[in-house]
Amino acid sequence: MRETILDYLQKYPEFRERRNKNKWIAGIVLKKYGVEITPELKSQLAHLGTDLMNADRYWRMHTAETPQLRGNDWETKDIVEQNKEIELGYEPRYHEDTKHNYHD
Repeated sequence: MRETILDYLQKYPEFRERRNKNKWIAGIVLKKYGVEITPELKSQLAHLGTDLMNADRYWRMHTAETPQLRGNDWETKDIVEQNKEIELGYEPRYHEDTKHNYHD
């Protein structure tokens, strides 16, 4: 899976975009397991969640280690997070105010 994610990142620039990541990873994993409805599907689904999480970790690892594999939206993460916090009714960066130093 690690090499598959790297291969897709290298071949498909649209996969490098965070907004497309989950869709592409789901497609890769579904392709790996097949889409046909069979009695084996139940067993395959047991492994699907693990593979999805691993593929996500490999995407994050490859894009963190290799800047040219990052999408155009790489630098917008803080802005996207802040906008989502506002949309959800939080003050931007609310979590920074909730950090405590428990060593005092």
